[in-house]
Amino acid sequence: MASFKHVVLGSIIVFLGLLSLITPSYAANAQINVVAAPTSFYNNGVRLCAVDNDGNCHWEKYGKSLIAFGAPGIVLAALCFLFVLVFLPIRACGGFGGNEPSEGVFCPGSDALSRQYSRKEVLSVKVIACLCIIPVIIGVAIGIGANQAVGHSVSDVTGFMLDTANNVTFELQGVKNELLSMEFTEDAIAPLNQILNESVKITQKMADIKTGGDKYDGYRTSIMYAGFAVSLFVLVTGVVAIGFNFKKLGMVTGTMTFVVLVLVWLSFGFHLLSNKLDYDVCYEADLINHNATNQTSVLQSGPLASLWDCGPNSTYAQLRNIVEDAIQEGVNATCSGRDEACKSPLGWVCLQNLTCTEENLKTIIQKPYTIVEGQYSIPECAQQCSVSQNRQASGNITLGVATLANYTNIYNNDIKPLLDCNMVRDTVNNFQPLLCGSFFSNLYNISVASFIVGLFLIPYGILMIIGTKRFIPLHDATA
Repeated sequence: MASFKHVVLGSIIVFLGLLSLITPSYAANAQINVVAAPTSFYNNGVRLCAVDNDGNCHWEKYGKSLIAFGAPGIVLAALCFLFVLVFLPIRACGGFGGNEPSEGVFCPGSDALSRQYSRKEVLSVKVIACLCIIPVIIGVAIGIGANQAVGHSVSDVTGFMLDTANNVTFELQGVKNELLSMEFTEDAIAPLNQILNESVKITQKMADIKTGGDKYDGYRTSIMYAGFAVSLFVLVTGVVAIGFNFKKLGMVTGTMTFVVLVLVWLSFGFHLLSNKLDYDVCYEADLINHNATNQTSVLQSGPLASLWDCGPNSTYAQLRNIVEDAIQEGVNATCSGRDEACKSPLGWVCLQNLTCTEENLKTIIQKPYTIVEGQYSIPECAQQCSVSQNRQASGNITLGVATLANYTNIYNNDIKPLLDCNMVRDTVNNFQPLLCGSFFSNLYNISVASFIVGLFLIPYGILMIIGTKRFIPLHDATA
């Protein structure tokens, strides 16, 4: 009966080994398109940072959702650790089948076996243990290859974010200097410094994210390589124990196998959790890129906007207010200068029916005015009028309009992109091809590889422990 069980177990192992050859090839070609596939395994209804409809993040809730994905690996690692702490010492002391030949495999209280093990009982353990080695080697090869493909992707992505934050801070420093050199914002140093300080804080936050990401990736890689390296080591010692019938080495190998299983299942949990995090980031990227007509709204309300503190109600809104106030002040001053010129005894005849506003100023100054010297537009008079008072008045108005144009350019080119969260879109465009393509599929491959290695090391470790009684020369076994 025992031999039949072993044959069945061996057949299952061979089947799973063949399955392990197919699964990674599918994963290698996997490309994430989370908007098109909302029913993905990773879509548990919780978006990145558990963002709500108002764009607020709930990190505690999100942390729990991530842990749920890492939990299977953590639980399996804990069970393997308990196996080492509980089962092996009790077996060494005579429990769970003890150290002497007995009926069954792990059955507590088994009666001692009065005969030697048969050739079938010895061979079945050795052959099935050797069959387990094949998929473990395949899994290790897949995992190492996938991790090499992943490379420094995490560092590259967080580097994109940090570089973008540095660029924003650098541009804000330029905006600050330019505004302080202009007439209507030369005294705005205090609020401008406050805005710049907030940008520096965001840059520091991105630096912290990069540091944390690099550490996490270091832990992930270390656990994976440690698990895979020791897996290969226990395969070698197991082969030696099987080939030379070293019973004690079989016991040591079995114990080490369950120790390394702790690392392998932790690696499985780490990478499953990492895939979930990567999926959520790519989901947000897809939402941005699949909503071209409403992209600004999506950018402003998404969790990445919260990370960057951008949007219409962010710190940068204060910068908008400074410029808008300056524009209004400039419009008032320029229109007042124009009205004064029209009322002055300088010979101007101002018959325009346009109200003097920011929108109308460009039109107003280009219209011809009847001046005692002739008909001129205001910019023309600033250059050609012979009466100095006319030249000066026209020059002041022209300069005022030019100043307003500079403020408008600063708003459109430097401030509005911050309010529209363009830096989020730029970052997404930088990392999406990397993070949502090969990186995602290779993380998935590492998860599959860890699962394969863990799945087959369990029976391998058990068979090594059984081998402490059954690793005997075939000529010593019964027929």
